[in-house]
Amino acid sequence: MLLIDAFNVIRAQWVLPPERRGMDVRGLISLIGRSRFAGRRLRVVVDGSPGPEWVRHGVFHTLTGMAWTRVGRAEVVFSGRGREADDVIEEILAREHGFAVTVVSSDRRLVRAAGLAGADQIGNGSFLRLLNEDLNRADAESVPAFAAEVPLDKYDIAHWMAEFGFDPGSVTEASADSAPKPGSEPRPDPAPRPAEPKKKRKKDAASETFGSTLGISLPERPTPPPTPTPDLAEPLDPLLRDAFREWAGTFSMEDLDMCKWIDGVEPL
Repeated sequence: MLLIDAFNVIRAQWVLPPERRGMDVRGLISLIGRSRFAGRRLRVVVDGSPGPEWVRHGVFHTLTGMAWTRVGRAEVVFSGRGREADDVIEEILAREHGFAVTVVSSDRRLVRAAGLAGADQIGNGSFLRLLNEDLNRADAESVPAFAAEVPLDKYDIAHWMAEFGFDPGSVTEASADSAPKPGSEPRPDPAPRPAEPKKKRKKDAASETFGSTLGISLPERPTPPPTPTPDLAEPLDPLLRDAFREWAGTFSMEDLDMCKWIDGVEPL
């Protein structure tokens, strides 16, 4: 159990950095909950009686004039009128017989009482310095590792822009590595490759084999002209379309020109 002389520890908060000063009893309990002592049983002893700020915590009064309440896992004990926190702490040490108890105070009376009871003891300044170390370590671990890297890449920059409410879209689209690094020089463009000679089109495999056996080169086969497509205003008759396909190359639209056949023939 961690047995704390509350006001004795709070009076030593000058050892803390300015941003962590100005705490009250509940602020001290909050710091302890974020430190290495968070898992230990905690009893905080306060001089006097609870004020109105403690009402919402549900304060319980005893027949001896003491009062107690809970703040999270911590038990807060008020000594009551006419008694000091030192009196209550000595009574607790007598009941616990000092086993597994650490007294946090620099009061000489309590330092002596802890020694007689066989309890551990730690001074108020040393205790607050340990809390501060734990808080600094926790704050450092809460920052991503890449936050200390310089320069940041475009994804890290986008992360921090989003954290501060800016649109990271423009950063992810543009590369953060586009600017040359200090000391680096642009590489010269590689020399252009010489143009490769165009390869000759291979001849027909059958004619090349046949010509090589005779020792002669055969002329390439002429490509037949494409069959003209009739341009008619009206759709072509299906029978004529089939005839054009069947007799391609020997039958053309000119054969359907009637003037070709009746030119010069006397009408009956």
